[in-house]
Amino acid sequence: MAKHGMHAMLITSEENVSYFSGFRTTIGGYIKESLPNTLIVPASGSPCLVLGLSMRANAQGMSSIDDVQFLGWEGVEKLTDSKFPEEYAETIVGVVESKDLRNKTIGLELNHAMRIGSSQDDFEHVKKALPNANFVDAGPLIWELRMVKSSLELEHVKKACDITCRGFRAGFESLKAGMTEREFARIIYRSMIDAGCEDTPVKMWLNLRAGSDRYAMLDSRPTDRSFKKGDIVVLDGGLCYRGYFSNITRIACIGTPSKRQKELYDIAQHAEEIGIESLRAGVSVREVYDSVMDFIRTSGYGRYQMYDTMGHGVGLDFHEPPYVNSKSAIVLESGMLVTMEPCLYDVPVVKTILGESDSPGEGVFFVEDEIVITNSKPEILSSALERVLYVA
Repeated sequence: MAKHGMHAMLITSEENVSYFSGFRTTIGGYIKESLPNTLIVPASGSPCLVLGLSMRANAQGMSSIDDVQFLGWEGVEKLTDSKFPEEYAETIVGVVESKDLRNKTIGLELNHAMRIGSSQDDFEHVKKALPNANFVDAGPLIWELRMVKSSLELEHVKKACDITCRGFRAGFESLKAGMTEREFARIIYRSMIDAGCEDTPVKMWLNLRAGSDRYAMLDSRPTDRSFKKGDIVVLDGGLCYRGYFSNITRIACIGTPSKRQKELYDIAQHAEEIGIESLRAGVSVREVYDSVMDFIRTSGYGRYQMYDTMGHGVGLDFHEPPYVNSKSAIVLESGMLVTMEPCLYDVPVVKTILGESDSPGEGVFFVEDEIVITNSKPEILSSALERVLYVA
């Protein structure tokens, strides 16, 4: 904090409260009228966690924080007399004053890749009650910490990847023409739950698309569309295990792939392999990006690579820093965790995305794996699932 010019951090997002305190709710983040779980972390002295009174037993069983204040009701005789939201700002200000932070610099989750966990109204009340505090962005410091995973975090991510690989494999083994996208997704979801994704809430995502009418879509939910011969099936997604995400992509073809489909897949897979080989501690993210793009361009496929980003960090968020793109100044460190996913779009698909055409293309082609950066050879966490073009 001293390096970043802060005297304290005021944390309210579910992911960061969990990261710094160990406290994690089941559905609290989905109930909008709930008290924001709030953590005040001073540069010196002990942190304080502010929770709703109903979370007392949860805090005792989960959190590493000794100083916990509970906002809720005043006693057995006044159980219906809730003190939230009216006294939320007053409680936060009281903690800030007790730690002599009223006129100091306080970091907030203002980074573009973060979201404050309180309502805008709650947040404005806290700021208004602390007119002399200097609020700054704590995002750079938080990402500096979160980008390098601990051994326990890596254990959770490895488990998430293993479960995802099992689910994807079950899906590909059942894949056939005439099956709908939803039927395919349902098999994968059930397999992942059976393999251990039973945390509450259960978080699983599949960006599933197949066929020329859906290649141009992004973040597409499974539909009742049936797979047809010649379809490229893009299976991109993962799950959350104990708060940590997996993100893997494999693709399949319904029937024998065309020469064009095989050609584009081979280039995309080779590009990913070059990227993975470049992922070493001490190497800049920009160097990794350049090595992959040099291969794609010299192979004659530069116009098929549409987006600047070809990988990203994974952890408490599905996408988080570091982002593998041409603008990043981050140097890789041992313990960082990233995906590698250079993606090639058949040119007609690119033109459809740009609104220049609606002619069908032959598909979208990429392989995505999660990789741990080490001081030597990178570790692929999703290697249990073969990096091949599956054929159904």
